[in-house]
Amino acid sequence: MLQYIAGRVLASVPLLLLVSLLAFSVVRLIPGDAVMLMVAEIGNLSQQQLAQIRAELGVDRPFPQQFLIWLAGAAQGDLGRSIWTGRSVGREILRTLPVTAELALLSIAISLLVAIPIGIVSAVWRNSPFDYSGRLLAMVGLSVPEFALATVALLVLSLHVGWVPSLVYVPLWEEPWRNLGTLAVPSLILGFGLAAVTMRMTRSAMLEVLREDYVRTARSKGLPEIAVIVRHALKNAFNPIVTIIGVQARRLIGSTVIIETIFALPGIGRLTIDALLNRDFIQLQGCILVIALAVVLLNLLVDLSYAWLDPRIHYR
Repeated sequence: MLQYIAGRVLASVPLLLLVSLLAFSVVRLIPGDAVMLMVAEIGNLSQQQLAQIRAELGVDRPFPQQFLIWLAGAAQGDLGRSIWTGRSVGREILRTLPVTAELALLSIAISLLVAIPIGIVSAVWRNSPFDYSGRLLAMVGLSVPEFALATVALLVLSLHVGWVPSLVYVPLWEEPWRNLGTLAVPSLILGFGLAAVTMRMTRSAMLEVLREDYVRTARSKGLPEIAVIVRHALKNAFNPIVTIIGVQARRLIGSTVIIETIFALPGIGRLTIDALLNRDFIQLQGCILVIALAVVLLNLLVDLSYAWLDPRIHYR
């Protein structure tokens, strides 16, 4: 197992290098001059002053040299300083990352609490009214984009209920109820979209497992139906469910960018959007690198969970 983990981590290094290179390259193709935007409020500057600012930022050097300098700093935890705010990129990411992590974890928890029970019941009582209702709910969740659902929810809640999202985020450890109240609606919206796919996969996987011989054997031994479903069917059906949860969690990282912008949440998604709008390529490439690292770690976690769910799987 340790050898497998070390191998996967080492295999992720070239991927991260490629993502770093792409992030470093793409952000420099964005139209607009970040230096000119930064000094726009100061007024007219001479060419000598502009050249001095570019030299301080290092953007006057050849591209390969810029990339290697930034990569060496990133390997040591130094992602540079934001062009727009002058703050440390790493500190800004650490400040906003807990918001996105909490939003993502709440969304995944909500989706699992909704999707897995409904998927199991739909499979056990196939073609029942409950099954048709669950499949209809899943189709709605697959059809409605998160940004559309968020916009409608925001309008309905603000106009008819009087609820508006808080413009000031409070950490969970300071005021738990206020924090959960701020993240409740965004988490429900993201969780609904995740639950739709997970629900369908849970139903399909359970239907396939319930036809297996070992399930019939367990029933013939007189085991209670709940024991047959939970101990024999559900555990063996969980591998494809975990796979789809991992895929949806990766998609969730992109969805948080939109939801954080709509609900004014100070997460890493909103930080990325602000950096993009301000042409702050140093902050932007740092955010992209951290998001890519999160995806790689998530893939590793999903792969490792297979061994716990199915002991027949061996890592070499």
